[in-house]
Amino acid sequence: MEELSSTECHQWYKKFMTECPSGQLTLYEFRQFFGLKNLSPSASQYVEQMFETFDFNKVSRGPVAGRGSAGGTPLEA
Repeated sequence: MEELSSTECHQWYKKFMTECPSGQLTLYEFRQFFGLKNLSPSASQYVEQMFETFDFNKVSRGPVAGRGSAGGTPLEA
Protein backbone atom coordinates (compact mmCIF):
# COMPACT_ATOMS: atom_id res chain seq x y z
CA MET A 1 0.00 0.00 0.00
CA GLU A 2 1.30 3.41 -0.97
CA GLU A 3 1.76 6.07 1.70
CA LEU A 4 -0.05 9.39 1.15
CA SER A 5 1.90 12.62 1.23
CA SER A 6 0.58 15.42 3.42
CA THR A 7 -0.53 17.26 0.24
CA GLU A 8 -2.49 14.24 -1.00
CA CYS A 9 -4.04 13.74 2.43
CA HIS A 10 -5.11 17.40 2.49
CA GLN A 11 -6.63 17.07 -1.01
CA TRP A 12 -8.67 14.00 0.07
CA TYR A 13 -9.83 15.82 3.21
CA LYS A 14 -10.78 18.93 1.21
CA LYS A 15 -12.74 16.79 -1.26
CA PHE A 16 -14.51 14.99 1.59
CA MET A 17 -15.47 18.23 3.34
CA THR A 18 -16.68 19.72 0.04
CA GLU A 19 -18.82 16.69 -0.83
CA CYS A 20 -19.87 15.84 2.75
CA PRO A 21 -19.91 19.09 4.75
CA SER A 22 -21.88 17.43 7.55
CA GLY A 23 -19.00 15.01 8.06
CA GLN A 24 -21.35 12.07 7.52
CA LEU A 25 -21.20 9.60 4.70
CA THR A 26 -23.48 6.66 3.89
CA LEU A 27 -22.09 3.43 2.49
CA TYR A 28 -23.55 4.39 -0.89
CA GLU A 29 -21.80 7.80 -0.76
CA PHE A 30 -18.60 6.12 0.43
CA ARG A 31 -18.62 3.88 -2.64
CA GLN A 32 -19.32 6.87 -4.91
CA PHE A 33 -16.64 9.01 -3.24
CA PHE A 34 -13.92 6.42 -3.86
CA GLY A 35 -15.27 5.27 -7.24
CA LEU A 36 -15.99 1.75 -6.00
CA LYS A 37 -18.30 0.42 -8.71
CA ASN A 38 -18.86 -3.01 -10.24
CA LEU A 39 -16.93 -4.82 -7.52
CA SER A 40 -16.82 -8.57 -7.14
CA PRO A 41 -18.88 -9.93 -4.24
CA SER A 42 -15.75 -10.47 -2.12
CA ALA A 43 -14.41 -6.97 -2.85
CA SER A 44 -17.83 -5.48 -2.10
CA GLN A 45 -17.92 -7.35 1.22
CA TYR A 46 -14.43 -6.05 2.06
CA VAL A 47 -15.49 -2.44 1.31
CA GLU A 48 -18.58 -2.86 3.48
CA GLN A 49 -16.45 -4.26 6.32
CA MET A 50 -13.99 -1.37 5.97
CA PHE A 51 -16.88 1.13 6.06
CA GLU A 52 -18.36 -0.49 9.16
CA THR A 53 -14.97 -0.42 10.88
CA PHE A 54 -14.90 3.38 10.67
CA ASP A 55 -18.62 3.90 11.25
CA PHE A 56 -18.22 5.26 14.77
CA ASN A 57 -21.76 6.48 15.37
CA LYS A 58 -23.55 3.35 14.05
CA VAL A 59 -26.68 5.35 13.17
CA SER A 60 -28.83 3.36 10.75
CA ARG A 61 -30.68 5.17 8.00
CA GLY A 62 -32.23 2.21 6.25
CA PRO A 63 -30.83 -0.83 4.47
CA VAL A 64 -27.16 -0.92 3.54
CA ALA A 65 -26.51 0.50 0.07
CA GLY A 66 -25.82 -2.11 -2.53
CA ARG A 67 -28.52 -4.33 -1.06
CA GLY A 68 -31.43 -2.78 -2.89
CA SER A 69 -31.33 0.73 -1.45
CA ALA A 70 -29.51 4.02 -1.84
CA GLY A 71 -29.66 4.45 1.93
CA GLY A 72 -27.08 3.16 4.33
CA THR A 73 -25.36 3.92 7.57
CA PRO A 74 -23.72 7.31 7.81
CA LEU A 75 -20.00 7.34 8.46
CA GLU A 76 -19.06 10.26 10.65
CA ALA A 77 -15.67 11.90 10.33
